Amino acid sequence: MGKKDIAEILGIIAHPRTEWERIKKAPSPAPDRFLKGVLVLCAVAPISKFVGDLLFGNIRRPYYGLSWGVLADYALHSFVSYALSILLAFLAAATVGLAAKLFSSEKDVQRSRILVYHGFIPYWAGGIFYLIPRFGGFFKIVLSLYAFYVLFLGFESNLLNVPRNKINKYFLFCSSVIIVIIAIIEFLKLTFLFL
Repeated sequence: MGKKDIAEILGIIAHPRTEWERIKKAPSPAPDRFLKGVLVLCAVAPISKFVGDLLFGNIRRPYYGLSWGVLADYALHSFVSYALSILLAFLAAATVGLAAKLFSSEKDVQRSRILVYHGFIPYWAGGIFYLIPRFGGFFKIVLSLYAFYVLFLGFESNLLNVPRNKINKYFLFCSSVIIVIIAIIEFLKLTFLFL
């Protein structure tokens, strides 16, 4: 990630409406841009949670203290969390792309990925707050809600050339499916944590 990518991330968080207009006018990025961005941003939450728990003593089991086995369990959980976040990104992009025909939009895989990537930036960036173990989850939830607002602005910018009268329905449909996917993935994370 270079300076341009950092500026884009800060731009979509600070002034999303302006950033969406810039994104719509910009030429399509390289196809691997989505993958590279997702691989980096999906790592923020698991790494932050691991480091925050390590620094503040949450990676200890009662009566055992810190051991290599406990550390390995948490590292494995972080890796699974990272893999599931990547899966979420691809499923969300697929949802937006596949639902395009339902709402009289043009099915454009690259534009769907751009929409999801930029719309999810606050969600992924919010993972940095896991460095604060007690309150990090709260801030992550707040930024997750903000991510849906940013995603809505992306739909509203008409990146996918949806008829104006169908934008809200398209957004609500995709958001509902994405929320269900997030719930399933969070359930899988919790299930894996307690195995």
